[in-house]
Order: sequence, then structure tokens, then C-alpha cells
Amino acid sequence: MFGAVAGVTAFGTLSGLAVTAAHATSSVTYSPLSGADRYQTAGNLNAKAFPSGVSTVVLADAIPGHQSDALAASGYAGVNGDGVLLTDNTNTVPANTLTALSSLKVVKNIVVMGGTAAVSAAQVTQLAAAGYTVTEPFQGADRFQTAQLIDSSMAGKVGATGSPSLKTAILASGDDNHLVDALAAGGLAYADKLPVILTESSSSTLQPDAASLISTLGIQKLIVVGGTASIPASQYSPMPSGVTTIDASATTGADRSATSELLEKDEVANYGASNTSLSIAAGATFVGSTTAVQNDGADALSGAPFVSGFMPLCVTDGPTNAGVVAQCGTDLAKTLTTIYGLSGTASLPTSQVNAVVTAAGGTTTTTANAYSVSGGSLTAAASTSTAPSQGATTYTATGLPTTAGTTANIALFPCSGTAQAGNGPTNGAPQTSTSGSTTFTAPGATSPVAGSAIGQGTSSAGGTGGFSSGSVAGFTASAYVASVNGVPTAANGSGAGPTQV
Repeated sequence: MFGAVAGVTAFGTLSGLAVTAAHATSSVTYSPLSGADRYQTAGNLNAKAFPSGVSTVVLADAIPGHQSDALAASGYAGVNGDGVLLTDNTNTVPANTLTALSSLKVVKNIVVMGGTAAVSAAQVTQLAAAGYTVTEPFQGADRFQTAQLIDSSMAGKVGATGSPSLKTAILASGDDNHLVDALAAGGLAYADKLPVILTESSSSTLQPDAASLISTLGIQKLIVVGGTASIPASQYSPMPSGVTTIDASATTGADRSATSELLEKDEVANYGASNTSLSIAAGATFVGSTTAVQNDGADALSGAPFVSGFMPLCVTDGPTNAGVVAQCGTDLAKTLTTIYGLSGTASLPTSQVNAVVTAAGGTTTTTANAYSVSGGSLTAAASTSTAPSQGATTYTATGLPTTAGTTANIALFPCSGTAQAGNGPTNGAPQTSTSGSTTFTAPGATSPVAGSAIGQGTSSAGGTGGFSSGSVAGFTASAYVASVNGVPTAANGSGAGPTQV
């Protein structure tokens, strides 16, 4: 059996969701690793990076405003062989992060990045009570001081690159609008044990904390990531004291996607990155609605340990703008065998995945979705104050995977109306401003039991979570769509497809 889920994000349209599935039919295969949210994605990526488990994980805030802490931690985590998991700045650790901690096996130690504004004291207390040893060594007054504390701890352990061998660091913007540049360099920082030094985009001179780090760590070579809008050339030309070499290969990218593609070529040519594996992710994601673009690229925020495999990471410019991500496939067309997807289809649509696979020389087949969902209607007039009483409604999913260990994410969510606080999985904490979802893992050998319920009744708006029946004030969603692995499969339970908006 698998869990019942209610969604909470009201989508004005379904343009951000793919309605077909892509399958590589040549030597290039596509392997999606994304989860239901950034926290589950982090768990998936770290489980892939550490199949035998890991004793220590870095924990950083994944919410905009503090994401630079996770980026700055890439090199530190590489030096220590740590995993990287994500949290938020609420008083409770996200349920999927707790699951990831237990799933990673043998995790004993948690190193917190940032102060209590990033990872709350209540979360630290919760984790300590759960039996983990939690330390908080990196609490700067701002993101730049926090980065300085993180990087300073790498003294005597900084990696070297090139011939002759030079102590190397990555210089990236610490500003919210340009953080994805550092994201694309996370695997390189982790693999080669390179500090990620952050500076400000708005200044013509190098951030004082950055200049201090270069001197303290004895940095001789800087890999500058991002164009002049991210880091003005005057910050590294003339070269900072002690630096003798500047790698500016990725400084001419017109945007985050172009920067990641330039970095991909540089990593393969000069830093030993794989030319057979490539990771792709959304460089921006829709949050709350399809009209509000959140330029955080958080799907891959915790990907440094996995990407350090060591493969390039290329990003799009968002769900409706693929940028030049397909060019990464073209660059590696002669050798590429595997493409890993770090974002779900809502932010990395199937059409964008297909473009990369095709550019890499693979062949995709676009077929009708193999999954189907049937069941009773979940319809209410928009803005009605009382939800209809439907009792228990059974939704049956057919065509789900049956191979042992294969997973499918199941979700029901409103496609119009307003976000409903309190809607969430019946088997988990209520969710707000995200589509509710859960994961069904195929048992192997047997097919899912006929009549398995993935949703029942109507959604609740009272903060109690889950589906419920009866009168519920504040119900405003007008229609529902069921999905499997992010692909809509039924409208209003009728199997008619995602036609309503």
C-alpha cells in the first residue's frame, strides 16, 4: 500500500509539468534522482554518494537568504568526506531531512552551517534529543563572515591543481542573484578540496573577508566563476596578493546556464571531471505559483558530494528557459553515457531533458504516460466556503513500477484556486506552499494491490493535515490533478488528463 496525499499549491496553469515521459533508447541513459522537495532530493543525492553510509553530515539552510552557507561548505565537506543535507529556518527539522539522516546509516555527527537565523536553536535541540552530536562552529555575523570561518578551517588542507601544483580556491559571488554560479562549481570544490570564497557583486574591489582568506590560506590560483555581473574583473585584475594564476574560463557566461556550460568544459579539460557522466538541474525554480520565479536553484544545493564523483553539473535558466543546458550534451556527445537529473519535472521539464539527451547523441521516445489514476471526482466550486462531503474516495493507480526498489512519487494537488494551508500527506506533517507527495517503493515480484488508495475525501484547510471529509471552512480549490513522478495522470479522478486550468 502507499500513502494518501493532498497537495497545497494552487497552479494557475499546468505548463510547468510534463505530460509525457522520456526514455533514452540509445547508449545515453537518463537517471532522475530528484525527490518530492529539496530536502528529499538532498537525501537521494547523499544516499547515492554514500551507499555504505557516512558518519558526519553538514547541515545548512536551504531557504533563500542563507543558501550561501551550503555553497561555501562544499570544499569543507570535501576535505572531511562529509555529506550535505538541508534544513530550513523554522523550529522543526523538515520530515524528509530526518528521514535522510536515518536512511544514510551510521550518521552520528551534524555540523551546522551558520547561526541561529539560518538553523534555529530549536532544530539543534531537536537533533540533539534524537541522539546526534551537533556542533555549531561557523556562526558569522553575515554570509561572508560565515564563509570565512568555514574556509579558514581548511588551513593546511587546501587542495592544489595544475602543473606546477598551485593551492587553489574558487571565487564566486555571495549575492542571492548569482549563487547558482557557485552551485555549479560545488562538485569541483568537493572533489579537489578547494575553498569556495565568496565576494560581493556590487563592489569594484574584492570583499575584505575574501582578500583575507586568500592571504591566510596561501592561495596561489583562483578559479573565477561567473561573468562580470557576478564578479567585476577589477576584483581579480590585478591579481590579489599571493595569487599568480587566474582561471577565467567561466567568466564570459551570459547567464547562469552559460556559466555552468563553460565550467563544464573547463572541468573536463583541466580538472579531471568525467566526460561520461553529466548532472543537470534547474538553475531557477517556480515557488508558490508559475508566475513567481525563485532564482535559488536549490534542487542541486546539496549535490556536491554526489557530483564530486566527479562529473560536471549544468543548469538551466528555469522551467520555461532551458538556457544552453543542451550544449553540455553536445560538448560530451562522443563520450557521454549517463545523464542524472537533480530536479523534478515541475522545474526541469521533460522537453528540456529530451533536448540534452538528443544533443548528447541519444534518442528519446515521447510516449503517452504509462501511469493512470482513476477514482471519484474531487470537485468544488471556486471560493466555496464549505467543502463537499464525499466520504472516503478511493483512487486506484495502475501501471506503477514493480521492480524491487523502484520508486514512484504520488501526489494530488489543486490546479486552480489558492494555496491551502494545512494540506499534507496523511502519513506525514502538513505542508504549505508545495504539492504534497509521498513515495511508493515497489516491493518486487508483485503488482500494486488493486484499489490501493492514494487519496480520499476532500482537502482540509484547517492546519490538521491530510485529506478529510465533511464541512471544512476555507476550501477554495476548484479542481485536482493526480500525478505520478511529477507527470499529471488524471483530472478530477476521471482519467481525462490535465485539461482544466
